[in-house]
Amino acid sequence: MALCGRHGIDPRHQRIPVTPAAHFHMGGIAVDLDGSSDVPGLYAVGEVACNGVHGANRLASNSLLEGVVFGRRLGRRLADIRLHAPVHGHPRWVDRSQAADMPALRELRRLAGSALGPVRQRARMRDAMDHLAVHPGLGHTWQGKLVLRFLQAALQRRKSLGAHFCVDDAG
Repeated sequence: MALCGRHGIDPRHQRIPVTPAAHFHMGGIAVDLDGSSDVPGLYAVGEVACNGVHGANRLASNSLLEGVVFGRRLGRRLADIRLHAPVHGHPRWVDRSQAADMPALRELRRLAGSALGPVRQRARMRDAMDHLAVHPGLGHTWQGKLVLRFLQAALQRRKSLGAHFCVDDAG
């Protein structure tokens, strides 16, 4: 009751709004049942992994159990692997560019939440891309570049999948 009151909500007279949290960003790295991706040396389990166990959509408690079970499997596997430096290739420096300051981060989070939430609209995603292009405090930071990549990927997807639903693709 106190928490609702701090947010201007009186549950005796109005409904408590419920919205999805950041949890819906899940399952992006395709892996096998041992946590291996097709990128040498890249492993993933839990929320970030897409191993097909729960399909395209899963609940938060499922991913917690998945993290325990598959984390153990991967841990046992990695304990048996001898890690060594690559024998070919050249190291390269990757410049992630400047970081956004706190006001820019708040704006970027608002922008990403609005355009990349579980229910998406193509026009809103394009508007977000345009906003990033003209806002130097956002678009030229590594966080802004990352959100831009997410927007580009989301716009390329032509079918809704799991928790990612584009209203423009419905029907």
